[in-house]
Amino acid sequence: MIDRAIKARRQQPGYQDFSLKPLGDRIRGFLSGLFGEGYNRPIYSGSLGIKPPEAEEPAAATPPAAVPPSGLDLSRPKPFAMTPEGQFDRYFKTPEFDYVFGAGSRGKGAPADAAAMEVLGNQLMAPEKDTNIASMYAAQSAMGRVNQAAIQEMYKDRPDLQKWAAANPMLAQREFLKSEQRRASEMPTAPDQETVMGDLGSRAQDEGGYSLEAYGLPVREKVAKFLGKK
Repeated sequence: MIDRAIKARRQQPGYQDFSLKPLGDRIRGFLSGLFGEGYNRPIYSGSLGIKPPEAEEPAAATPPAAVPPSGLDLSRPKPFAMTPEGQFDRYFKTPEFDYVFGAGSRGKGAPADAAAMEVLGNQLMAPEKDTNIASMYAAQSAMGRVNQAAIQEMYKDRPDLQKWAAANPMLAQREFLKSEQRRASEMPTAPDQETVMGDLGSRAQDEGGYSLEAYGLPVREKVAKFLGKK
């Protein structure tokens, strides 16, 4: 019966020889010859070694860029002016340096404004009482940036130290303060041994035979005693 059906199918117009086609197409052609053109379902049989096409996996979504917990984009820091005001905003109004000095450096005892930061950052020794040491170190670092041009000039003969100072503003500021102290101690003083020679007070001592009227009463008495004119 099957042989007669195949022969009859071969004699029909438009018959296609599926023997030259893949196995799946050959089976479909054979079954459609038996059951009509409506039999056009794909055949997937493990026993015949025919596997269904693998589903294409969707492309993985690109994860969003990581954002620092603080919300501060450190890759694009805000350009702060190299002034006490600009560096005060940078060190004490943003969390940029919390990883260095701790958030406490901006807490209790921190400088209230740029002027207070400048005073604190220009000290080598912390005041005896009520000093936030972390704030002092942060203030020194900030002033190291403010004074960077003078620090670079100080190390003009040492390119290696210039590079070090740019990368370590706090330590560079401390070395700068020590240098300024040494320079001040080496300057000549007026006869009172207190006023730096060249200041207004020293000129008052040089003019008119050390004019004592240039001083207040306590200093006047000291100067008179020093000059033997009491």
